[in-house]
Amino acid sequence: MKPATLPLIFCTLLGGYASQLCAQTIPARMTNEALMNCRPLYPAMSKRMGEQGTVRMKVHVDLTGEISNPTLTQSSGFQRLDVAAMDMVKCMKFEPGKVDGLPTAMWFDYPVTFKLE
Repeated sequence: MKPATLPLIFCTLLGGYASQLCAQTIPARMTNEALMNCRPLYPAMSKRMGEQGTVRMKVHVDLTGEISNPTLTQSSGFQRLDVAAMDMVKCMKFEPGKVDGLPTAMWFDYPVTFKLE
């Protein structure tokens, strides 16, 4: 459980003693352009074979919002879907996360689900 953030006046009075309670962290988020343009392409052979699943990746977002070092943490069970998800992540652009208002590089988990309808 994450402790509550202290009001700014207490953070100022306590100084470095309460840095973990006072730091305001804002996670990275995908830009609107990436939301519209970076969709996973469902491999045609996977559609024919009825392959479905969720690919889970750990993604590093740098200070500029660029993705680096995407790492597969859980396979969908189908190599074609895993490759398609990794390819999609390469086109994504994020607004970098922030700690105390300053851009900060950070890792986060990113799932991509392939489901036939």
